[in-house]
Amino acid sequence: MQPPANKLTFWYQKPLLWIAVGLSLCAAFLAMPTAQRFYYQWTGERKVQRAAVAFAKGDYDTAILNARGALATNNKDLEALRIMAKMADATGSPQALDFRRQIEAIDPNDAENRLGLIEANLKAGNIKAAADALSKVPTADQVTVRYHDIAAGIALALRNTADFESHTEEASKLAPADDSYQLKLAKLRLTAKSPELRAGALATLDQLKTKPATASAALRALVRDSLDRGEKERAIEFANALAASPGASVGDKLTRLSALTAAGVSKNSFYLRLGELQKETAAEPEGIAQVVAWMNAHHLSLQVPEWVASLPVDLVSKPPVCVAVAESHALASNWAKLRESLEGVSWEKLDYLRSPSSPGPANVLAMLAVRQRHGIERWKPRRRIPQHCNDSLPKSTHGVGKRRPRTL
Repeated sequence: MQPPANKLTFWYQKPLLWIAVGLSLCAAFLAMPTAQRFYYQWTGERKVQRAAVAFAKGDYDTAILNARGALATNNKDLEALRIMAKMADATGSPQALDFRRQIEAIDPNDAENRLGLIEANLKAGNIKAAADALSKVPTADQVTVRYHDIAAGIALALRNTADFESHTEEASKLAPADDSYQLKLAKLRLTAKSPELRAGALATLDQLKTKPATASAALRALVRDSLDRGEKERAIEFANALAASPGASVGDKLTRLSALTAAGVSKNSFYLRLGELQKETAAEPEGIAQVVAWMNAHHLSLQVPEWVASLPVDLVSKPPVCVAVAESHALASNWAKLRESLEGVSWEKLDYLRSPSSPGPANVLAMLAVRQRHGIERWKPRRRIPQHCNDSLPKSTHGVGKRRPRTL
């Protein structure tokens, strides 16, 4: 019996179709690594572009997020590493040295990174490594402002004033519109023994104090120089000009208070200026903390509680204000107020200061916690206490602070 001549054949019964499908799947499987590589490269480039735009706008959080994303897919992405290194430089992070070393390992001939690595070593305190690397910079790369600026920094760290002046003068010639180099030279020459150099430095600072970009720094230098030379009236004049200059910071106004204190002005004049600054910073946590810290350093810690009592509780109970206020209580040996200021308060990132191993007056806070838990009779310091902390502790007749014989 013969089969029918026109038998119907379905599509899934065609072998050539299944062969084509199989070959397509094999080709797709073999091409997957290449496609994945191109995808990662494309997304990495997009992330680097977004990171660069965010860095230019000063949005460091977004820049870090995108740069790290690019490095997650390619840990040798030079552009991403450069962005991370620049952000570390801008924020003063010690990770700048690590990023610069990674870039050097990938591209040893990168002139910009070579100088960046030297600068990172200088900021990290590796002066010898920075000086050695600077001596190996090619002559062609030694005609830039950045090179002379870094070289001047290394010379200053090595206390080589001649090289510092030489490199700073070269940087000033290459960037005549940048007055910061003239300011550096003038500040150095204020201490010169030569009357001519000192007179020239004073004349330069008199000019720079009239320019908005350098006015504050020039006035600070003049205040310090006047105080060092015992010229009290001149120091007060410059300090008043500094505090009254546009954009004067809290630190500048504290400099005026320091000048008034050093000049020995009347208490009325001093407290008038202090009261003005306290009112001005009453709504700024950072400003309040700076003023309290200054008062602590100038033996005015007993007056801090009276002032902070008039401030909003939500400002005083949070860092950095609560940390500075706690130090005031510790310096004044006001244990009751110190305990009250610590109850139910979190120091957030500064909580480590409560550790007994932390130096300075904050060490007293940990001591107080032990005293309250075990009582003063049972409390013994487990390590040597700094002298200024030891002096601030209340005296006791129960053998506190005496060394106990060690037993095995």
